[in-house]
Amino acid sequence: TLDLIDRDVQTIQIDASFDTLSELIRTGKRNRIAVLDERNFLVGIITLDALRPLLFDRANCERLGIAGLMQKPSEWVHEFDDIVSIMRKFDESGLWNLPIVNSAGVYMGFISKNNILNSYRQLLKVYS
Repeated sequence: TLDLIDRDVQTIQIDASFDTLSELIRTGKRNRIAVLDERNFLVGIITLDALRPLLFDRANCERLGIAGLMQKPSEWVHEFDDIVSIMRKFDESGLWNLPIVNSAGVYMGFISKNNILNSYRQLLKVYS
């Protein structure tokens, strides 16, 4: 599981400014930004799809702050969860990307259903 973690996901602290968020959006290549607290615990996720309608209302975004712009994760994966339980979480949530945390609850990255399925396909090729 650990080799399937996408650690190249942008993060932002929950108390960061809207200018910091704007810069992450401007320079980023992904659709999601993980929101962390001072201990690097995952407290939320900002998706560009959810943010898009608000982007040009700077005053509202500044008023809402990072906490008002994020969504709390509905599901997450722990670093030592097995693939079967991870796939169950994907199926139950309907999501294609889930945040992953270590045993202390510290954010590690995201794991994607697509990466798991691709890895499985590669194994099938090797063993067939």
